[in-house]
Amino acid sequence: DMKDYEKAELYHTEALHMMEKSLGQNHVDVAYCWHSLGCVHLEDFKENKGVSCLSKALKIQRECLKKDNDIDIDMGSTLYMLGRCLLNLMEIDRAIKSLMEAPK
Repeated sequence: DMKDYEKAELYHTEALHMMEKSLGQNHVDVAYCWHSLGCVHLEDFKENKGVSCLSKALKIQRECLKKDNDIDIDMGSTLYMLGRCLLNLMEIDRAIKSLMEAPK
């Protein structure tokens, strides 16, 4: 149902703003919020928004990975979801790159 996606987008956006306010922009939990919002957009066929959100999540995750190797699994999930968005947008080369980078 369309309203469910609108509600999900609203709630995830609110959570993102709260996390950024309390933790700063470069925190794994903020990355997770971006990831979740990107997944909502993917499921709602808003792949361009999904790519934007997932790319932000990935950037934060890469920064945090320099400090903490445990984020690897989350980053793999983000790369996979980013690849799915890119495939839906027919950006095949970028999708393959993202999917190949994800852990097997």
